[in-house]
Amino acid sequence: MNASLILTKKTLLAVVAAALAACDPAPYEVAPPPSGPAELRIHAAGVAGAAALRAQAGDAVVELGPDDDGHYVGTISVPAGEQHLTIRAYADEDGDGAPEVIAEDSTVVDAKAAVRSAVFARLHRGAALIKSLSLARQDPRVGERVPFSVVRVLMPDETPGWVDWASATCGMDLEFVDRAKTRGWITFRQDGRCSFMVWTFGPDLDTSYEEFEVTVDVLAARAD
Repeated sequence: MNASLILTKKTLLAVVAAALAACDPAPYEVAPPPSGPAELRIHAAGVAGAAALRAQAGDAVVELGPDDDGHYVGTISVPAGEQHLTIRAYADEDGDGAPEVIAEDSTVVDAKAAVRSAVFARLHRGAALIKSLSLARQDPRVGERVPFSVVRVLMPDETPGWVDWASATCGMDLEFVDRAKTRGWITFRQDGRCSFMVWTFGPDLDTSYEEFEVTVDVLAARAD
């Protein structure tokens, strides 16, 4: 074979290889997972006669103050992961000058690193059937698929009850991962203030035991 022809082919292959190398995209870089403490924005419905509400998760304690909706709110910083959150209401009902606990309830929250989650809770002087509803985002955006979880207890007849949902003021899509409808995702379809109801039902789905109202401020979708 002609030596000049072999050289030409080698030169051509080298040129093609160099061109392909120049066209290769930059190596794909995987963003590191979020790090840092999690924040829980707590919305607690108060108890009649309560003078103060406090929330505690581990060693962190926050005083909850009233908002315009009649709830008690506050933000607590916690490590990422499963957190046991306790909310207590205090009042000096015996008049001795020292407030005592008049209502208390605890729930479990999956706190996400570097994310502010919303926790909705309602205190009762007796046991609450729905202990809390948690959203993985305090301020969800339109079109964002937001994980949720409902923590509930047994029905009065000691059966595991079901949860049902109804939107009162906004459109939203729900996806459930369990038959009892206590875990899944919410996708809001419009921005603004959104209120919706959660109910607990007995296993026959005929008896409603408790209603739980949640109000969320939904942000507009991000501009592309």
